[in-house]
Amino acid sequence: MININLVNAAVFIAVAVLHVVRLLTGAEAVIGGMVMPLWLSAVGVVVAIVLAWLNVKAISKKV
Repeated sequence: MININLVNAAVFIAVAVLHVVRLLTGAEAVIGGMVMPLWLSAVGVVVAIVLAWLNVKAISKKV
């Protein structure tokens, strides 16, 4: 179970980094023909970091 939590944390960190890059570059994200606002990426950064932190916390509890 530690491996899956580690993979989850890595994926969430990667998602957070991609959201930060989008925020810094102002890149446009279009999903289903709708342009996603930049503030949605700010929320995505916070959510992804929290989820990554929870996975890392779960790893440290099991060790």
